[in-house]
Amino acid sequence: MNERGRAIVRPFAIRSILAGLAIFALSVFGQSCSDSRNTIILFPGSLVIQFQGSIRDGRYHGKGRLYHPNGKIKYHGGFKEGLFHGKGMLYTDAGILSYEGHFLNGKPDGHGRTVYGNGKTHYIGEWREGARDGDGRLFYEDGTLAYEGKFKNDQRHGYGRFYVYGRLVYEGRFENGKMVEKEGHRRPLKESK
Repeated sequence: MNERGRAIVRPFAIRSILAGLAIFALSVFGQSCSDSRNTIILFPGSLVIQFQGSIRDGRYHGKGRLYHPNGKIKYHGGFKEGLFHGKGMLYTDAGILSYEGHFLNGKPDGHGRTVYGNGKTHYIGEWREGARDGDGRLFYEDGTLAYEGKFKNDQRHGYGRFYVYGRLVYEGRFENGKMVEKEGHRRPLKESK
């Protein structure tokens, strides 16, 4: 209030009120709101944000955040023509990180890692079209190494080492996820070190 008893409305307050009205309108009509850099899309009939970021030609494009209907983040990173692209992080509907790394055309591609619900790494290595492919390492849920070596089409394939309780038990060739015993060396657990 000023000395004449009138309310003083600052530009920030006006912007906040207008933003609140825009969000209310978006929630009722399920529309989007944008400025030159950022677009916000709400789930129809709610105040829950569905997407926040850049849009080009009606598709997510550039950096952005995608949300689950419960309001938890689903994906944070790059988009290209509506698909995950470039570096990004994917989350479960509980908001727990499940994958971080590179994407190409909506699928993990390049270097990345998957994560157990406890936050420990499940797999770290190379991906191709959404499958483990190339060099990588698998871990047990407690964080100890389970396998290191080559992958192809999401299976252990090529040269690798398999571990149990942190001890090397097989070193050699794998084919479609299975040990090729004639081309590798199996070690009993008690003599593995």
